[in-house]
Amino acid sequence: MSLLAPKWASAGVWPPPAQNALLLAIALPAWTMVENPSPLGAYDAVAATLFLGSTAFTE
Repeated sequence: MSLLAPKWASAGVWPPPAQNALLLAIALPAWTMVENPSPLGAYDAVAATLFLGSTAFTE
């Protein structure tokens, strides 16, 4: 076993345990947009601006 391999790789577990949760977290915003096809409003613009501002200055 390689020193860089995660523990679940040696146990023969595939996909990794957190993969489904990660895929859900990635797909959930898109699914929400599809289910609620309303135009974006002022709150959406504020939330997007805050999110982009919080991620733009991280190291």
